[in-house]
Amino acid sequence: MGLFMRITRLLLFGFLTFAFASLGHAATKPPEALYSPAESAEAARTLLRDSFARFQNNDFNGAAAGLTKVIGSPGFALLGDQEQHAGYYLLGAADLVVGDNSSALKMLQIATRYPEAIGIEWHARLIAAFQLGDYDDAIESLTTIAQKWPSSLSQLRDQAIFLIARKASEKSDAAAIALLEPIHQLHWTPLDRFSKPDRLWLALATAYANTSDETHEIAALNDVHDGGLLVYVRGDRRFDHAVQANPSHFDVRAAIQAEIQKTKSLMHENPDRLEAVHSFDQNWTRARGARVFG
Repeated sequence: MGLFMRITRLLLFGFLTFAFASLGHAATKPPEALYSPAESAEAARTLLRDSFARFQNNDFNGAAAGLTKVIGSPGFALLGDQEQHAGYYLLGAADLVVGDNSSALKMLQIATRYPEAIGIEWHARLIAAFQLGDYDDAIESLTTIAQKWPSSLSQLRDQAIFLIARKASEKSDAAAIALLEPIHQLHWTPLDRFSKPDRLWLALATAYANTSDETHEIAALNDVHDGGLLVYVRGDRRFDHAVQANPSHFDVRAAIQAEIQKTKSLMHENPDRLEAVHSFDQNWTRARGARVFG
């Protein structure tokens, strides 16, 4: 599936349990007088089960075709909410696997409106939105995941989180805060040891500064340790009060020296990683420049 293959597999596994339980308990039928005959509901239910079986057997094209048919049938409206929810989710998952991201996103947007929608559904919606380049929807999906299921962020690639966070910051301060605050509270760290979350905390601090929330702004800035970013912070007058409140934290020279020591350790532990050499060279260059702050 490309960028989010691990999450897609998690989605498929999770659905096997969730949807099977949904399809096994038919809801009470609405009054027949207001709808099409009861037989149409049972026909829809039968096709839904058949499509689920195709999904389990990895016939995703067949599952998608069957689910498209059942969702468009009169009997689908007669099914219970749990069954309809399962139908939309299953079609979204099948579409995602076969590469129809546009249809997948539409179906998953509907599925996630149900109050019983679970984290895996939002992960699937995130996958579809991300692959379509629909960053507004990706922001909404990742924000929901961060707020409701923060521990599952470990299943996402670092660069996806960084990219969507940047898009959120570009969108609005409110969007940045809604996404980044729960990530900050989680004390999220990238899976890649050569990557740091500091730019996220600076983006969060900037959003708080723009909204005059000094307390949260300082809390975010106090988790920024990257020497290069601290140079930026010291040069931005909006953050003067934070620097004055905790000057030792914003000691650029000390921060860069600490980074150099950390990078040396990473170079020793990972001699074949070019990132270690690049990081050391970058920090050494910063250290030379930081003398102006002496």
